[in-house]
Amino acid sequence: MVCRAEGDRHLLIEYGPSTLDLSLIDLELRVRLYALEERLRAAVLPGILDITPGVRTLQIHYDRRVLSRDHLLEAVDACENEIPDAGTMGLPSRIVHLPLSWDDPAIRPALGRRNGNGLSSLDDVHRRMHEATYLVLAVGGASLGAPVAAALDPRHRVVTKPFMPARVSTPEGAVGLGGRYLRVYGSEGPGGDQLIGRTLQMWNTFGTTAEFQPGAPWLLRCFDQIRFFPVSAGELFEIRDAFPHGRYPLRIDHRQFRLDDVAAASEPAVRVSSKS
Repeated sequence: MVCRAEGDRHLLIEYGPSTLDLSLIDLELRVRLYALEERLRAAVLPGILDITPGVRTLQIHYDRRVLSRDHLLEAVDACENEIPDAGTMGLPSRIVHLPLSWDDPAIRPALGRRNGNGLSSLDDVHRRMHEATYLVLAVGGASLGAPVAAALDPRHRVVTKPFMPARVSTPEGAVGLGGRYLRVYGSEGPGGDQLIGRTLQMWNTFGTTAEFQPGAPWLLRCFDQIRFFPVSAGELFEIRDAFPHGRYPLRIDHRQFRLDDVAAASEPAVRVSSKS
């Protein structure tokens, strides 16, 4: 665990090694980070303005006129020492079933081939995508409500290289793979992920439906589990037209996520002791 000053108003907490390796997926670190965030929020420290989680980072925005950096670090240390064994913690989770239009016309110009994964055809990629369960590790970042997720079972992970140079435009709702992570683009914009299809909206600015609550216009939450099911491009067009208005109900199963239950999803070669 490393704490870094970001100017005089932010503190960045990092778990795990300082690396840009996109293949690094350690669910234990993400669970501990979630537990730290929850304890900091529950402490209701005067001066904390916002807490923003990433996959292996936690950014704290604070008012140094109310809360000094030293006192904030003391609070972080106290909360960190209260975290139990990550494997035993039960976290709120939902299994969200999303339609996926494979080779959708909206993303076809940006499709790329996937080599180096032992997959002989695009049909093999298609089958692996629909067999996988993707765990949401972070939400937001590059675009509105965009989830960053990883396949729980390492056998379902497809490793890709980003496009160089990146695309100047990617359609909203595009589903892409970058490194070992899956992303859904929450808004139109640039991107370098290899695109595989398109799904429904991740963000609803003005609508309030069963899936989009007031004050929370994003669809997915950290530790949600995504499962895709195939639809045609025409079916997806109708789904996308109806979904923001509450006319297409999603199948959502409520569960508890427990790290011990998915221990096989972690890769021993890159795991880092959270007590080191």
